[in-house]
Amino acid sequence: GKVVPADVVVMAMGPWGSVLQQAMPGCHMGGVKYHSILMQSGRVLNEAVFFNGLGDPEVYPRNDGNTYVTGFPDAKQEVSEIPGEVEVRDDVCNRLI
Repeated sequence: GKVVPADVVVMAMGPWGSVLQQAMPGCHMGGVKYHSILMQSGRVLNEAVFFNGLGDPEVYPRNDGNTYVTGFPDAKQEVSEIPGEVEVRDDVCNRLI
């Protein structure tokens, strides 16, 4: 490997960002939390659906008959949740159904 100088580094780590913060206490992690659900569609769907507007639901069919739905992000904040202890908000999940 080699050292590559950078002013900013972007890492997409989700709740695992807290693991990096433990290893590098001076590293501040910010992020936007999205909720998601997995629905059984009963049949294989062919097309993804994206609604207008930031944060509106996105629908991703999978070839196993399930459909992944995500959307309605929380406001940007410093990452504080750890894997396995992420808060699930029923009100947001219910909006996705």
